[in-house]
Amino acid sequence: MTIRCNEFWRIIVRAGLLLVLVACGPFRTIAQEYNLQVKYFGIEDGLSHREVNGLSIDQQGFYWIGTRHGMNRFDGYEFKVWSQETGRIDRNYVWAQVLDGAGELWVKYIDNSPVDEDEHSSYRLIDTWTGKARTLQERFGNDLPSAMYELNGFPLADGQGNLYFSTRIGALVRYSPDAGFSVWPLVPDQPLELLGVSGRGESWIKLGEDTLLRMSPEGQLTGRWENQPANGSELTIVDSTGTPWIFHSGNLVTRLVGGGILETLSLAEAFPDFPGAKDAKVARVKYDPVSHAIWLNLTSDIVYGKLGQSVWISFRESYPEIPEARFRRFASDRFGRVLIGTDFGFYLVGISASRFTRYLWTPGKRTAYSVRGIECSGDTLFLST
Repeated sequence: MTIRCNEFWRIIVRAGLLLVLVACGPFRTIAQEYNLQVKYFGIEDGLSHREVNGLSIDQQGFYWIGTRHGMNRFDGYEFKVWSQETGRIDRNYVWAQVLDGAGELWVKYIDNSPVDEDEHSSYRLIDTWTGKARTLQERFGNDLPSAMYELNGFPLADGQGNLYFSTRIGALVRYSPDAGFSVWPLVPDQPLELLGVSGRGESWIKLGEDTLLRMSPEGQLTGRWENQPANGSELTIVDSTGTPWIFHSGNLVTRLVGGGILETLSLAEAFPDFPGAKDAKVARVKYDPVSHAIWLNLTSDIVYGKLGQSVWISFRESYPEIPEARFRRFASDRFGRVLIGTDFGFYLVGISASRFTRYLWTPGKRTAYSVRGIECSGDTLFLST
């Protein structure tokens, strides 16, 4: 049997990262029907700096960890660093990053920059297939639109790997690896702040102090709401149904309920099954489209919850080191693995069901299931779906 080089390494990387989780030791039971397994990585393991400001997972299965002192590529065993010292890139201090559908990592750096430097000049693009790093001008040349010289905030990606940029001049920019740049003017000469993007490319944008805009995947303005507070993309998610969840004022959340109506609820009203919601204060929120789960970074805890289900898992009691390390970034892959970046390194997390309740196969019938957990007992294999 012949295996192409890229296919071979993808197999090795995925197997290696799975073995990392398996080798972490026994699961700790966090909730009655779920187990949590955690592996920590820090500077003692080869990470170039403990402060993690960016997390991405590429199509080959490599983890890209942006830190205060270099970009790290992790294969499950060792780190390869892009920094000034290694000569692979001309900057060190990663502030944020996002991966597009072609496998190019867009990285915003904040070191070695004069105060009056154009926003676009702080970006570097790293090709995750070749490792080559380039500026936007080197990558796109004359195809770079003038609106990209007026960036405001950091881009967000949709489910197809297209990127969306808000600007200071009232326009939204979309970059498609296949079709290039599209510039959509929304309001003249007013700064926009991108809050969230749905999987299919619907954008939610903040205008001024309290105006909320919705833009279609085709660049049409489809909604405008006044007097709607929002605190940025760190406190906004758009779930797999296209519903925005905008967290503000500590424990309030605004969401779209249909018919163009936005409703604002307390955290306890929005998530009635979440223990402790009444007193919780949300500092950051992230969404995992693979498991349709929400991650809440609270004042003294990190909580994982499945939207639409009565599943809430607190890290504070069993893994207090994670909330104490101060949550900064989050990433998830299509295999259900989760990365949590903190001020003191990052954590590789696996969540699996601990209860197996039914047989999957009937003789003579073909079935297909999404498997969430695996357990072996003698010669019997149990799968949780």
